[in-house]
Amino acid sequence: GQFVIPFMGDLSDEPGDLVKLASAANQGYGVAYGSRFIPGGKALDYPSAKFIANRAYNRLVGLLFGLPHRDITNAFKCYRRDALDAIGIDGLESDGFEITVELPLKAHIAGFSSIEVPVTWHGRKRGESKLNLGKSAPAYGKRLLSLFIRGNLLALRELLSETVSISRLRLLGSLLVGALMLVAMFFFLDFSEVSSALSRMTVGLWILACSAI
Repeated sequence: GQFVIPFMGDLSDEPGDLVKLASAANQGYGVAYGSRFIPGGKALDYPSAKFIANRAYNRLVGLLFGLPHRDITNAFKCYRRDALDAIGIDGLESDGFEITVELPLKAHIAGFSSIEVPVTWHGRKRGESKLNLGKSAPAYGKRLLSLFIRGNLLALRELLSETVSISRLRLLGSLLVGALMLVAMFFFLDFSEVSSALSRMTVGLWILACSAI
């Protein structure tokens, strides 16, 4: 098929939202996120503990990967077939609920665009959820860290490739502009104050600054 949409067997997801997700993905997006926490979305009878953990984790994911979406971990998404082919379904590492993080973030790392669509979620009336927050938390954390490192290594590799591939003239020009910026900074600031401030920095602060850069 052209689209793949994971759907919860307990009918917590609204079947009518399937069409909304597919229509959004059909506009050219690699992933259409079903969101319960944007205008138009609803989360009915959502457990309080699960809600707090969900909001905290989603904010962290959004911050680390620069994703503006508010319900990144919701399993109810629409994936375009070419996005899943690029990810490589056979190479998925998750064996639990953390697959709801692995799939969309790998698509994001691979460069596929995404959109968020309001959907409705219903709390189950019978039975028990297989999601155990205490047992799932380490797996979610491990998957997030792994994808964060992988995404940044890929970005650095691409940056290095682009830097090496530019002409010597452009590289020389970039270095010259950088040197002029440093000269200008020290010219407009008092060099003695700058050097004094740098000399007071601890080793730990130097490491932190270099890591931030």
